[in-house]
Amino acid sequence: MTQVQPEPSPEEVGRLSARIGGSARLSTIGLRELHWKAHDLAVSEPMIDTDANFNIVHVGQDRLVRYRVTLKLKAIAEGQILFELEAAYDAIFELGGDDVYSEEEYQAFGSVSVFFMLYPYLRSVVHRVTVEGGFPPLILAPIQFPFGVLASSPVDA
Repeated sequence: MTQVQPEPSPEEVGRLSARIGGSARLSTIGLRELHWKAHDLAVSEPMIDTDANFNIVHVGQDRLVRYRVTLKLKAIAEGQILFELEAAYDAIFELGGDDVYSEEEYQAFGSVSVFFMLYPYLRSVVHRVTVEGGFPPLILAPIQFPFGVLASSPVDA
């Protein structure tokens, strides 16, 4: 029988994240992927439902660690997809000292600190691309540091 580990509390995630955060120096942030597809649909109803998914991964090599935060977003109106957007930003950190970090610490740092750093870039690209694509501006809801989105839905139309 497999034993399921309980999710760490917000306080525990913050503690785990802080250990890496104390020695990490941000080297660079950059847009790495951007995919946009607008569907040619005539929609009379201005209400847009959205489906936003975030994914955070990290890859470490020596004292460098790269995190990638990916956003996949679909805008749907009247049951039809209006547009699809996928954007990925990378953040590269140099880790100081000789400490060895656990997978849980890397995950906590990514889900709290790195997500918080990269989220404004994702908000910006969503806004710019939707406007330049001919749609009303779509603005992702602000996040509350360190845990969660402030609004009840992941985006504000």
